[in-house]
Amino acid sequence: MRAALLTLLVASAMIWIAVKEITARNLAIRLGFEISRLESVHRELLDEHQKRLIIREALISPSRITPIAAEAGLRTPSPDAVEVIHLSPEGAPADVPAAPR
Repeated sequence: MRAALLTLLVASAMIWIAVKEITARNLAIRLGFEISRLESVHRELLDEHQKRLIIREALISPSRITPIAAEAGLRTPSPDAVEVIHLSPEGAPADVPAAPR
């Protein structure tokens, strides 16, 4: 009777260990696939970001903006028509008192 119980206990422990091992391996495989999928998404997003940076650079290029501005009646101001505003460390113009906090 004792031998049968001991055999049953050992067999149950071995089955439990085998189930835990299989569960751990399945989890590792699932996580590996998820990591691979997320790396692919990351690469796609980096490519999209790079494309958008290139488009942005083309859109803000002076060679593109200058003709559009001229067509709208805008022109480059003469140097004496430009007023320089010096900012204080807080970001307000130097001759304007800072707002109370």
